[in-house]
Amino acid sequence: MLNFKKFLNINIRQVVNFFIISKSSNKKLAFILYLILTTLLISILYFLLPKLLNYSSREFIIKESLKSQNNIEIKKFKNIKYKIFPSPRLVIKESNFDYHDGFILVEKANIHILLNFRSLLIYKNFDYKNIIVKKSNSKISVNNISKSKKVIKNNKKKLIFDNSKFIFFSNQKRLFEITEAKFIIKKKNLRDVLNFNGLLLDKKIFINLTLNDKEKNNLSIRIPEIDSSIKIFFESDKSDSKIIFGLANIEILNNFFQFNFRKTNRYAIEKGHVRNKSINSSIRGNLIFKPNFYFELYLEPNMFIAKDFFLLSLNNYLLPNIQKLNFIKKLNGKFDLVFENLFKGKIIFENGLISLKDFEIKKKNEIIKFETSIEDLNKSKKVVFDLYKNLDNIEDQENFINIKGFIIPDKNKVIFKKIFLDSKFLENEEVKFYEKKFEEQIIKSYLVNIFNYRKLNNFFKNFKN
Repeated sequence: MLNFKKFLNINIRQVVNFFIISKSSNKKLAFILYLILTTLLISILYFLLPKLLNYSSREFIIKESLKSQNNIEIKKFKNIKYKIFPSPRLVIKESNFDYHDGFILVEKANIHILLNFRSLLIYKNFDYKNIIVKKSNSKISVNNISKSKKVIKNNKKKLIFDNSKFIFFSNQKRLFEITEAKFIIKKKNLRDVLNFNGLLLDKKIFINLTLNDKEKNNLSIRIPEIDSSIKIFFESDKSDSKIIFGLANIEILNNFFQFNFRKTNRYAIEKGHVRNKSINSSIRGNLIFKPNFYFELYLEPNMFIAKDFFLLSLNNYLLPNIQKLNFIKKLNGKFDLVFENLFKGKIIFENGLISLKDFEIKKKNEIIKFETSIEDLNKSKKVVFDLYKNLDNIEDQENFINIKGFIIPDKNKVIFKKIFLDSKFLENEEVKFYEKKFEEQIIKSYLVNIFNYRKLNNFFKNFKN
């Protein structure tokens, strides 16, 4: 077994003898070795001495520095420790803090303050390189996202949230969360940069916001696994910084949107375009977010497949449990549609109800007018309709038919309540007769067949005989 004391004595004597011999034989070598040992000793002492400092007594100075440099206001913490590895730093354990006046609320985070070498032993003026916040639970109000530009501009030191969870909420209600997140605010090449990466619904999301006083600012959001991305280029009006204008390119699941926008007290959408397999249209209008969300959008499509939109609303709105569609209840606004000379009308959203108003379809010498609304929203969600059609030609205002009724989507049924023909309402027996004809000739247990123009036309021929 190795005798440690004997080994230590022998090796110390060897080192001393080496320096004595080196001193007599080679003064230059001895000087270099003395210099190396002295530097090493001073370095070890320099990095280890902060261990002896009482950082709890410096709490006020540390908190004030975090407030002034990164706008971090510490509310609560367990203790402050010094660590030398992997680089000299202070670690504030189990900290709750407020970042930039409530922009981010953080709980149970370990704050790593990476120290400058030259300020390790400076007691009065506390300085540091950057901040790393690890494994935090953080909350962001979506109402504060508009403050992002100000937050980034005012951040003086690089700030990193590593392996953290961010919960986004509105009016105390949880909306969604991004997990395994890395959030960075930094300055790079005279630009202010925010990077935010993580998992949204188990899909990787990448967010980048770059602010530049001399060039256009840009925002990029990507979710590669579902082929979705948003790119926005924007800048402030030189005469009024509250006015923002720019260009947006949005791609979500093979749906493409592009438009110019101008933000004042509302967002004005100009020179817009929307395209997918069911529609190709220009778009313009206004989006209003305060005090409540409201939209007015005008579309002039050159390609529009109504059947696809009916299927979409059928599968995602009319058939599912309404409890799963709470967001629709908050939707208010309208779409104005003008499709060349073929049809026009309004789609209106009002507190969760969707209705079609003033719709008019023209084809050859025929015209169909109709309106719909939805009643019994929480149960059957019946679609009430009021349809008008001329039977001879578009100029003939007297020979027409008016059918009132409703559609029950979950039963694939169309019910006729009243039919007005030849200046009178038909008897109930006749109404039921034509209702049965409609089922046999058109529906056949598949509601989408109401968009088969040939079948519809053949059905209306029943009223000419």
